[in-house]
Amino acid sequence: MKRRTFQRLRPAQQPEHHHNVYVVLLDPAVGRVRKVRAANQKRDPKKPCVYVGMTGLTPEERFANHKAAPKPRGSQNATASDCCGSCMST
Repeated sequence: MKRRTFQRLRPAQQPEHHHNVYVVLLDPAVGRVRKVRAANQKRDPKKPCVYVGMTGLTPEERFANHKAAPKPRGSQNATASDCCGSCMST
């Protein structure tokens, strides 16, 4: 019986960079939300509120997706005011 082999699921060569780490500067009002304060009790109020994430998209594409996403009614979601310029590829 002839042995069957499966096709490779991954390409032979992986791209050099396939994930991006991004930082989003949040609105200063986020620091006054009770849930955020409770989750970040050691936060330094002198420092800005930021969100750090990782994605397979470019940071610009991910930020556009975030801004275009529908928001739940009546929620106090953190609003992003700016996408920080320096991003790292991993």
